[in-house]
Amino acid sequence: HKEATLIALKNIEVKIDTNSATHEDRDSRIKLLHEIDKLDRLESLDLQQKSRINWDIEGDENSKFFHGIINQRRRTNAIHGIMRDGSWTTDPNLVKDTFLNFFKEKFELHDLSSTFPSTSFPSNLTVDDHTLLEKDVNMKEIKIVVWSCGNNKAPGPDGFTFGFIKRYLEIIKHDIINIVINYFKSKKIPSGSNSSFINLIR
Repeated sequence: HKEATLIALKNIEVKIDTNSATHEDRDSRIKLLHEIDKLDRLESLDLQQKSRINWDIEGDENSKFFHGIINQRRRTNAIHGIMRDGSWTTDPNLVKDTFLNFFKEKFELHDLSSTFPSTSFPSNLTVDDHTLLEKDVNMKEIKIVVWSCGNNKAPGPDGFTFGFIKRYLEIIKHDIINIVINYFKSKKIPSGSNSSFINLIR
């Protein structure tokens, strides 16, 4: 089921890359991403449950079981080679250069046709809506967003998951709110944070 979902997502992203995606495709992409996230969480819970069961049965041998699972996932997710100029290469340096050049070229493109539609949309927001969107962000709103994220997801390159943030929020909440407020003031997302498309609301 997950493999079929990933294939469907890949097909839609190919359409998006070639500017041939419809609104239905984009809606389907969001649903597929939610489905994949759900499957990832179920898979993670399954692994955790297996490790607990194995710990009860084998005690200290659980470390071997756990590391075996992690190593298997690493082997499955590892990229051992790539097609480069029509030929298969496994040279790590060439693989790295291929990925680097691909994304460098991709992010240097300035075709905004797939991001900003040419149609002018009427303003549907009320004065209260504008006031709500422009008011300062508070800790309650940040907490709602954090709690809506999966525990095993990491928002930045430091590897601290949302589970960690939820558990120690009282200790680090001032740092988090400063990051969010700084973003709204400077309009800059900290380097390494997850990329995302931001919709303009009129």
